[in-house]
Amino acid sequence: MDFVFAGRGIVGERCLRILKSLALHPHTIALLGDGRESKYGVGVCDVLWSVHWPIKFTAENIASAKIAALNVHNSYLPWCRGTDAPYWTLKEKTPCGATVHWLDEGIDTGPICWQRYVETYSDDTPEILYDRIANEEVFLFTMVTRRLLAGEPLGKEPQVGEGSFHRKADREANNK
Repeated sequence: MDFVFAGRGIVGERCLRILKSLALHPHTIALLGDGRESKYGVGVCDVLWSVHWPIKFTAENIASAKIAALNVHNSYLPWCRGTDAPYWTLKEKTPCGATVHWLDEGIDTGPICWQRYVETYSDDTPEILYDRIANEEVFLFTMVTRRLLAGEPLGKEPQVGEGSFHRKADREANNK
């Protein structure tokens, strides 16, 4: 099975290690940790994985994945689409969790493949919550990858409710 992997940050690094531990050698678009943007194309593949990837995929990129084009997101979608999900989860007191969803042309709007709820506590900070969610993201990534390799079906449930969406500028404006 041919994987393309686009990821960044600690969760991206952990998920890439999972693929390699399964003896998979994905075409890695880029692992961004320093703010650089990748200019690499996706190309035809079986599975396109996006993990905390900051660049929107085109319809052509998504269609190039023959089996699945999936994204790992650090919120319990449909809440906290976009950036800084742990911060907004605590601020807005929305459900918290990790989600693997199918990519579409929106930002974190595709059908849900799998989710796990994460408990929040009164003494949580965005950083502490990020770490707890990250563990669930890696768990989901691993489970879904194993299901793909086994040829098992994946969920594809539409997101229910309006949820919420935030851009980086929203947090910057909120912190002023």
